[in-house]
Amino acid sequence: MKILFVVWFSLFSFAGYSQRKIHSVSQMDLIFSFAHLNSTSTSTSPVLRFSGFFNQELQFHYDFTKVFGLYSGLGLKNIGMINHFEDKGINLKQRAYALSAPLALKIGSMKAENYIAFGAELNVMTQYKQKFLYNNTKVKSSEWFSDKVNLINPAIFFQLKFLRSQVITVKYFLKDFLRYQQGGLILPDGTPLTNYGQSSNLFYISWGSSISFRDPSSKPKKQSPTIKTALLEE
Repeated sequence: MKILFVVWFSLFSFAGYSQRKIHSVSQMDLIFSFAHLNSTSTSTSPVLRFSGFFNQELQFHYDFTKVFGLYSGLGLKNIGMINHFEDKGINLKQRAYALSAPLALKIGSMKAENYIAFGAELNVMTQYKQKFLYNNTKVKSSEWFSDKVNLINPAIFFQLKFLRSQVITVKYFLKDFLRYQQGGLILPDGTPLTNYGQSSNLFYISWGSSISFRDPSSKPKKQSPTIKTALLEE
């Protein structure tokens, strides 16, 4: 983790000395998340969760060569999971807004912005919310920097960028999404689930769209037709 901080700091510091090689990218994602939950006290089944808002990331890209580069940045992602309690007829939605800082190595065409990327990411869970849905009833609660989730959760990811702007990401979180609470979880009907959340492995697949902001002065200048004609006449 210390190595990631050093690389992030070096990249941002170097930006002032190499403005022509560093460019920014704004990316927005649609996230489809899924979690494997360990809860032996009751029968649960995971439900695919869709998140369209708010998943935004600002990236800073540095290209070493025509085929290698790296990027870092800062983002805010809406991540979480949904579980269905089969014997209770209850759905439980749990999510958190994660402040994220990725670091990735890019391999491909840097000029065309078509590449694959491998990376790691540090996530800090900020605002947590949970919602019980049953019998047309909603019971919800939320809190900032909750102890119900692991506050800091690193992740690893793989990306495919194509057509200059389209991005597919597969991401796996290295720590459990939930932080196990002594006594487990209390359902709205008063039923205690003593071992709920002992493990909660979270991963997601996202489809994103990005906009690149490059310095026009870094692009090669084309010779005007008049200059070319003058050269030919000589």
